[in-house]
Amino acid sequence: TAEDGLGGFGIDTFSLVVEDPTNFAPNVPNPISNQIANVNQQFRLVVPEDTFEDPNGDPLTFSAIQLGQKGLPHWLKFDENSRTFSGKPSRADTGAFSDESYPIELTASDGEKSTSTVFNVSVQGTSTAELALSILGPTATFAALVAAYYKKRGVFINPFNKEKYQRVGETIELGDTSYSRELDTPLDEVKLVKAYKGQRALGGMHIPQRLEGSWLSKALKHDQSLKGGANLPSWLRYSEETNCLTSVNGGPQKPGKYTIRVFSHAEVIKEEFELEVVGDSATAGHTDGIEMVDLNKKD
Repeated sequence: TAEDGLGGFGIDTFSLVVEDPTNFAPNVPNPISNQIANVNQQFRLVVPEDTFEDPNGDPLTFSAIQLGQKGLPHWLKFDENSRTFSGKPSRADTGAFSDESYPIELTASDGEKSTSTVFNVSVQGTSTAELALSILGPTATFAALVAAYYKKRGVFINPFNKEKYQRVGETIELGDTSYSRELDTPLDEVKLVKAYKGQRALGGMHIPQRLEGSWLSKALKHDQSLKGGANLPSWLRYSEETNCLTSVNGGPQKPGKYTIRVFSHAEVIKEEFELEVVGDSATAGHTDGIEMVDLNKKD
């Protein structure tokens, strides 16, 4: 407003837009879990869209290298547009008598600032050395058997090692988005974190309530992998940065029991505990996508 002192005045209106020039780097709300690739089999991993997010809403570009190297392993390719890793490792790409682990660093950039996350791709399968030993005669065959045992020694060790790796279980409520548990296993020993669902070996057999927890009940119980080959249910995520399991995507939406196992080299179990989801499923959504079995019910 402008006045001339004699009663005359004029008014002009304009807009003032205040912008925040601060550009924040992308963050990693959902790190990628460790992956397994098999010798002579096609490996494919599509990076989920929610792995990175940019606080400013800027579009992101992606790149990937092997940690400490200038590029990716020769057998692994990364398509920046589709955010897809793919490749077929050969026998030479796994360890002679143990799995070969490749730390992969994935970087997201908004053009000015960038953020990275690291996950391991473990190549499993028969190596060139093992194959050669297996065809060179009895002595070499014995050596190959020893090597095979060493490579998969967890299968033989785990049944006799339960007292060392079994931990106290936990209960979590439906829709609990605050669940978090730090693993006892050191980060450098964690190769795979996997969840299993508990089921009866004879699914239609009813176990009386008074026998729950008995040797008979345990003998008839076994664990099955999740549907679709997932390592963890959609509501649970493992972070290598914190070495923690945390609930995501609204928390669990269905009741049930999970067995969580932490594997190290050669499929050796380092840690195991049960995680039971409780609550009224009638008041919760059904986004989990994993069919669970209540061990206290007949069907």
